[in-house]
Amino acid sequence: MRFDMLAPMALLLTSTLTSPAQGQVSIFKTGNDLYKECSTEVSNTASALDFASCRSYIQGALDSYASARAEQSLASCYLPGVTGKQLFDVVIAYLRDHPAERHIGANYLVAKATKDLFISCPAKPQ
Repeated sequence: MRFDMLAPMALLLTSTLTSPAQGQVSIFKTGNDLYKECSTEVSNTASALDFASCRSYIQGALDSYASARAEQSLASCYLPGVTGKQLFDVVIAYLRDHPAERHIGANYLVAKATKDLFISCPAKPQ
């Protein structure tokens, strides 16, 4: 799936977004990890892989929100015209501007960073 088609994939980003409780979930990647990968200047194969990992992680996080929302028969609620590049830029800007939160799981931070790009989603199936 193309990255710029991911706006519909962030369907679970609702007004009920809450912070994960300390110690309740295991995380594979923190905001620090994601920011390091996303901030890497692409100058060689290793840095290109870091950058690709960053973009892929953001895509995967948004895909997981879409899957969870679709399994609950919840409607799409993204704003028209939101692109994958825009989502990527928003996540990077959020991580850059909120260093005190980067120890939190990256999946949560992707959701928090992009929640304003989406209208209020209905909590119940329509």
